[in-house]
Amino acid sequence: MEVLQRMAKMNKAKLPTGTLINEAENVEHGNFLVLFNGEYRLTTLLLWLTFFTSGFLYYGVVLMTTQVFQQTDSGESICSKESLSTSTVECGCKLLTADDYVGLLWTTFAEFPGIFLTMCCMERLGRKRTLAGEFLLVAASLSLMFICADRTLMLVFIFMVRGLSLGVFQGFFVYAPEVYPTIVRSIGLGCCSTMARIGAMLTPYIAQVLVRVSFNFSLGVYIVMSLMALVATLLLPYETKGRPMQET
Repeated sequence: MEVLQRMAKMNKAKLPTGTLINEAENVEHGNFLVLFNGEYRLTTLLLWLTFFTSGFLYYGVVLMTTQVFQQTDSGESICSKESLSTSTVECGCKLLTADDYVGLLWTTFAEFPGIFLTMCCMERLGRKRTLAGEFLLVAASLSLMFICADRTLMLVFIFMVRGLSLGVFQGFFVYAPEVYPTIVRSIGLGCCSTMARIGAMLTPYIAQVLVRVSFNFSLGVYIVMSLMALVATLLLPYETKGRPMQET
């Protein structure tokens, strides 16, 4: 108050009448428990599930792609393999060919249209509808991989899954900061990112271990996770498109 009075005196002005109130006196700053109060508990739990699934899906399809390419040759169907167990006993792996690297490069290019499509749709359709739609398309694209298709068609399916999975992954990094207020925004986003990293740590057990036992079973795991995340996205309480950033 003394500073304000001194500034008013220097500027030959008078302070406005009234009482100076510090609005931040009773605000919980940076408290982890705020994420689980009555207003944000459901949002936090649903976001943790969607972030976990986003990391689980994206890194899973990246790792599974290499497994598929290692064990199938050009023009060969994935159904010709009883499993994706490697036949090279000495080192437990099979070297990728030039065609394999070209295929991997094509699947990597899927990330660019995936991100741009997500950002455009989020501005037009809203956050929740876009992200829920992408989870649905991921599940549908993964279901197409049950078809006994040759490697070229399998590459198309993987292209679709990778682009959509990265799009939904990055889309939630837009949604989460918008839904939390300033006082817990960094903590909320940090916890969500942690769940995504946990999903990324667990997905190799499906994409590289279980897939060698049963390719179809591993696909089923990813499809179920996609559908669970779809439901969780639809249940999110807030649509943040056009919504002002919350301060408290």
